[in-house]
Amino acid sequence: MDRFLTPTATIWSGVAATKFRAPRQRRELVPRESLVEHAARFALERRVTLVCAPAGFGKSTLLLQAAATLAGRAETAWLSLDEDDNDVNRLFVSLLGALRGVELEWEVDPQTIASQVQEAGPRARAALAALINALSSYQGERLLLVLDDLQRVTDEDAQRLLADFIDLLPPEVGVLIGSRIEPALPLARWRARGETGEVLMRDLQFSATDLRALAAARHASGMSVLLSELDLEQALTRTQGWTAGLQLVLGAADRSAVESMQPVVDRTAGRHLFDFFAQEVLAGLPPDLHDFLLQCAVLPELSPALCKAVTGREDADRVLEELYRRSLFLTALDESVPVLRFHDLFLEFLQMRLAQWSPGLERELHARAARAESVPLRAVAHWLRAGEWTQAIALMQECVAPLLAEGGQSTVQRWIAQLPAEIVRHDPDVAHLQALCAWAQWDFERVVEHLQRAVAGYREQQREAERMRSFALLPRAFNAIGRLAEATRALAEADALPLELPQRMICDGARAWQGLATGDLASSVSALLRIVEHAERNPGLLRPAIDDHFNCFMFGLSETDAALRALRQICRREVERGASWQIEAMAWTWWPEFRRGERKEAEIALDKLDEVTRRLSMVPALRLNNAQAQAWFAAARGDARGAVAQELNTLQALADLGVDSLVATWRRATVCSLAHYHWMAGDREALRALLPVLSPPLEPVEWPFVSTGRLAFLGRLAFLEGRLDEAEAQLDEAVRHQGRAPMPTFFGDVRLSLALLQTQQGRRADAWAAFEPVLVDALQTDCLGPLLMESAACIDALLALMPPAMRDGAPMQALLTRLSAWRDAAPVEADSATVPAALDVLSEREREVLAHIAAGDSNKLIARALDLSLHTVKRHVANILAKLDCTTRGQAAARWRNTP
Repeated sequence: MDRFLTPTATIWSGVAATKFRAPRQRRELVPRESLVEHAARFALERRVTLVCAPAGFGKSTLLLQAAATLAGRAETAWLSLDEDDNDVNRLFVSLLGALRGVELEWEVDPQTIASQVQEAGPRARAALAALINALSSYQGERLLLVLDDLQRVTDEDAQRLLADFIDLLPPEVGVLIGSRIEPALPLARWRARGETGEVLMRDLQFSATDLRALAAARHASGMSVLLSELDLEQALTRTQGWTAGLQLVLGAADRSAVESMQPVVDRTAGRHLFDFFAQEVLAGLPPDLHDFLLQCAVLPELSPALCKAVTGREDADRVLEELYRRSLFLTALDESVPVLRFHDLFLEFLQMRLAQWSPGLERELHARAARAESVPLRAVAHWLRAGEWTQAIALMQECVAPLLAEGGQSTVQRWIAQLPAEIVRHDPDVAHLQALCAWAQWDFERVVEHLQRAVAGYREQQREAERMRSFALLPRAFNAIGRLAEATRALAEADALPLELPQRMICDGARAWQGLATGDLASSVSALLRIVEHAERNPGLLRPAIDDHFNCFMFGLSETDAALRALRQICRREVERGASWQIEAMAWTWWPEFRRGERKEAEIALDKLDEVTRRLSMVPALRLNNAQAQAWFAAARGDARGAVAQELNTLQALADLGVDSLVATWRRATVCSLAHYHWMAGDREALRALLPVLSPPLEPVEWPFVSTGRLAFLGRLAFLEGRLDEAEAQLDEAVRHQGRAPMPTFFGDVRLSLALLQTQQGRRADAWAAFEPVLVDALQTDCLGPLLMESAACIDALLALMPPAMRDGAPMQALLTRLSAWRDAAPVEADSATVPAALDVLSEREREVLAHIAAGDSNKLIARALDLSLHTVKRHVANILAKLDCTTRGQAAARWRNTP
């Protein structure tokens, strides 16, 4: 069973729990058995059941009654949508919240899933797939997700996300929707497939029988005047069966409201008719209840504590009970407390009347509500509506960490948009919030801009603790966009500041990257060792110090290997307790095994990395990392074409981030790697095609090793084109650059290219002088990586230069044995006619299973899709691996994907 059986509680720490709680049914509800059974039947059988009608027609009541009728036949998860759900991230978080009480198996921690859903795009689709995978583990007969008030979701991306979600639902999961308007969902397509059931306004309109039953129930409870059959008939005709209008007519204090209805109906209808009768009802209340209602109109929910804070009444719980007894368009979310919610129509009416009753009071009421509100996100909204900017910003800062942990930066940005422009321009706290939001979107150019404003503002206000909090983030942001000189200065300044330990850890994380970028490997190793030392004692300090240290650039050098292995071990221990995706990525990085040339261990590690990336496919950093790992692996096994294909995936993943500043810094670094694979394949034309990209000199925002890679590319291209003197000059210069700005392993070692050139010129002594240090370093550091990143022909030619005494030594023989293991695993070139034959050994069922493996499905998902037992699936997987001579699922999946 997977680790995550239920979503983590922290993800909804800022969300009102009542969003996920079905309201209580009123005791005086009219039983409408045929309508309820009609809706319930749709909910059981159809993918989507839509209850659509204007406000006040009893949609929520029908949803409640249908869900209650299905008790025992279906499990229900409830979500009341509100204005906070009107973006992709918050809607997704709310969907997760609605499912938190359902027993599902989560391959990925839901908070990690939510953190990557910030806008529509590949990341949102991947996160949606993870949610669908969890829903596919549902073991019950029917799960019904109720979405009430869907009209509140108007954002196009959020609507598209919901449409995709519904399209992908497994057969045992259905959606029951309540909306005032027909939602912007692909209803026509679902209707054509027979997947939609609909209950519309004509179905919800009260009949004469319904109205008589309602009138009798209200009169029996003492909440309505006794109306004659003629009165009821006129009310039904004039309201056209509109539930809200009928409720108000029946709630009138005397017959005068009923008798005055005719001229009003002649002039108006709908919203204005409701306002007319609501005014009649409000005017009939005792003054204390009248004032209580208007003051509480600023609250999304009415609890005794909040109502007491807003109205000042100590008996708020008793008043709420009295209001609910009067049936004044209030829904009970919890009758025992009680917690109530106004009907939307009535709330809008009360808010309009509040503005007329006491202009200016609304802001003060919001301030009172903010002080008492226990849900932080609602409290922020109250402070903003109160115009209390200082309090709003202070609470935003408390909310920002958990919000960003679940991808909620759009919520923070919406809050900031409600602040006065002058405050946004000059308040350092706001600048810090903006920097954190930009960081979550990988936009480090804007991160730097906002952090610099925050640091300057805090310095001016002499707020040293806050200044250091912002300043500690600057070096990492500078590094990300290649502003290395500024990163160096910032780190030097940080050394002189009394930073707290977490802030120093962040700076050490940046210093480790800075050392790689500038060639100061001693500084990089020292920083990594300090992180290891502190993390051993307190693993909670790992993040954000090592957020991106799993990257291949970090592992690409011998000097950093030991420290990174130690850090990886700490992260592996943390994964066992449940950890963030950054720590899990670090725990399962495969680079150390590859660098040492441990083929079997590397294959197993790569398969684990591939599995982690599949589960966390919504995280773009992992897609980048895995694509590069797959490219390395393909190149080391002699499959240069496969390496090129994977590196093109890396470039696409980089482009998908949609952040120009990151692309400007990292695109050519990736293209240098792509060029190296073309070099390994001896593909002169493909290499020449990269000339427009790689020939320009280093840009200020690029890391120095790109210059080394660029010179290596120019030298290798000249070598393949027979311009040998030019090639040697470029490669010589590249070797000198490599000494100052070492390249990670996946670029190869330029000295090998230079030695090969000299070998072909018959200059064996010069070639050995270039090659020997690489070979000696491989022996001393037990690192085979650079030798794997050259073609077999190149390495064979260079190994032939080795003196016999060195070749015959035990260390060299061990290294050559490991090298030959990669050669033995190299793919055999086959034409398209022979490739399918390799799969002919599989049965038809085994091919179906393999197709699901290649799609990334777990054994449990395969079992459900093919209607097999889990044991049978495991047996098929074992047979597939044995027949295809594969050791891992990843290898088998690759065989399937490479089949034309």
